[in-house]
Amino acid sequence: MKYGGYEMASKMLHTCIRVKDLDKSLKFYKEALGLVETRRRDYPEYKFSLVYLSDKEDGYEVELTYNYDQEKPYDLGNGFSHIAVGV
Repeated sequence: MKYGGYEMASKMLHTCIRVKDLDKSLKFYKEALGLVETRRRDYPEYKFSLVYLSDKEDGYEVELTYNYDQEKPYDLGNGFSHIAVGV
């Protein structure tokens, strides 16, 4: 890919989505989309967990962020967190 006259190597790494119900979300991504859990990181001292899922074909991942004390459902404006691109 070229940008600003320079040749760049880049790759989409993951998309992060905040979820209110981790178990329900995992069931959807695994059963409906066929993704598999590749890694999980729990941070109880900060009250959140990260779960990564992938289709294992191209390495692209969906990162689910579960905040333990989130009481209200996320909406279209605050449920998306970030995308990660490797360059």
